[in-house]
Amino acid sequence: MTEYAPPPGEIRPSQMVSAFGPGAIYDSPDDSLLIAGTDRWERDNFLPLRHETLLYHLRRAGYPRLKELGVPRQDERGKAIHIRVRTFPTWGMCKSCGRLQERNPRARTGIRCPNKDCRGRADGEAQRTVPVRFVVACRNGHLDDFPWYRWAHGGNGADCGQGRARLFLEGDPSRASLDYKYVRCRTCGSQASLGNALSAGGMRPMYPDGCGGNMPWLGITETCTNRDNPDHREIPRGMNKWATNMYFPESVRALTIPPFADPMAERVIEAVETMREQNKPLGEVEDVVPRMFGEQSSGRAIEIIRAHWRRADAPAVKDIKAEEYRQLDGRKHPEQGADEPDFRTEPIEVPESLAGLVANAVLVRKLREIVALTGFYRVDPPSTQDDRRRRARLDARAPGSTDWLPAMENRGEGIFVALDGPRVSKWAGSCPGAAELCRAMPRERSYAEASIGAAPDAKYVLLHTVSHMLIREVSARAGYSTASIRERIYSDDDMQGILIYTSSPSSDGSLGGLVEQGIKPRLDIVMRHMLGRASACSTDPFCTAAPSGEGAACHACLFLPETACECMNVLLDRRAAVSAGGGGGFFG
Repeated sequence: MTEYAPPPGEIRPSQMVSAFGPGAIYDSPDDSLLIAGTDRWERDNFLPLRHETLLYHLRRAGYPRLKELGVPRQDERGKAIHIRVRTFPTWGMCKSCGRLQERNPRARTGIRCPNKDCRGRADGEAQRTVPVRFVVACRNGHLDDFPWYRWAHGGNGADCGQGRARLFLEGDPSRASLDYKYVRCRTCGSQASLGNALSAGGMRPMYPDGCGGNMPWLGITETCTNRDNPDHREIPRGMNKWATNMYFPESVRALTIPPFADPMAERVIEAVETMREQNKPLGEVEDVVPRMFGEQSSGRAIEIIRAHWRRADAPAVKDIKAEEYRQLDGRKHPEQGADEPDFRTEPIEVPESLAGLVANAVLVRKLREIVALTGFYRVDPPSTQDDRRRRARLDARAPGSTDWLPAMENRGEGIFVALDGPRVSKWAGSCPGAAELCRAMPRERSYAEASIGAAPDAKYVLLHTVSHMLIREVSARAGYSTASIRERIYSDDDMQGILIYTSSPSSDGSLGGLVEQGIKPRLDIVMRHMLGRASACSTDPFCTAAPSGEGAACHACLFLPETACECMNVLLDRRAAVSAGGGGGFFG
């Protein structure tokens, strides 16, 4: 596997844990590139980061040897460091004559057209080929070049030898359909239409034994298993390398919460873990480590050490959100809220108009969010919790041996709102519409279950709907686009809250515009207008009169950009929140 580092600045640091992580295809001005696995990334180019809450849960979710996260370093211009890539796909096409040719992976500029009759030759120099746009992928994340030679010769059984074949991509340039595009071998005359090249079963004749399990970003292969039928392999399918389903990154997000919401906490825990590996007793750790941070900080260091040891010995918490919810709920804090360098909250008075409906409202003036990339999917996103078994690997080493993951650090602000628990439970028991929505949309329910890690219920539909309503209302008032605001839904037996927040990789985060919307009396105005807008939609009566089992939600009233919604814009229903169309909404 030949690799090289592209010129700096082509990929933003945040993109390295999202759209262009390991296994993703990136088109640079000079070439088509495949991002290599993290085992080929230089660790010196990443700042080590210890986020205790996130590491704790990741170790219990398939990464038992995880020690730290890595944040991409930036140069003085704020550009990303170099990462390893390889040329992919390895086939190129001449733009002038359509000749298909395997490219030289060692040359950043690909290969010149070998066709001596090519009209693109200028001053005796042949036309440079460009990367082809078709590749082959399977649901397990495996990736391979499109079988151009086999495709051209598979129709009539001819075989002129791949070394002798002269392959051309031909067709009617006035027609965009692949039915009018052909792969022709001018050596033996074989040809085949590309009409079904991208169809679900189009590659079956090319791969009678199934997918070969190729992982070019790691430089290895593995056995490809069909999850629905373990005795068979997946059948790969032809894909456009720019297709939106070519790469679905999987990331885990967590807020930095007390007692670890202090930059000193990372250094304290690192020292504790070093001594723990040396089998030092707790008493010695509590004596030695605090002295490293001076007399003024020793008490804080001891508090962090004890919290860290308690967590290590405590039973596993099933959901990372449960810890965040306990910290965000202002009633658990003193009157002034939490005041940490990376987590500052301010409980505020609930508007009188919402008394008995909203139990708590908190301004999150400072928050720190860590996003860790854990894997990716191709062709189909995970639709169930079990579907996560086909998550593609980021590292070529044995599964479970990964000791670090790429991550990104964001800072920002937000507004947290918790509904009244008993009132929500009473409403959920008397609102069959929301529960029916969860039952009648199995595909949407399965996507939601994979996204949130639990089976959604009527409570989740309500919270998710209110979150979208609040984001759209705040966006119109605070000056943020809806794409820059995210939601975090806390829905469980003991949780009924939402956090809407904005964050960015800069050290300053946001500028306070979101929090300002929660200051009295603005929050009352925001909530009243939010509920008023939700009672009607510009597409009514079609939106409100949704068929049984479908939610009253559309692009005009509730849908958000993909970056804002945690659940792919499913399980939304305005009738769960307000009495639109005669429904029994929670807010009346």
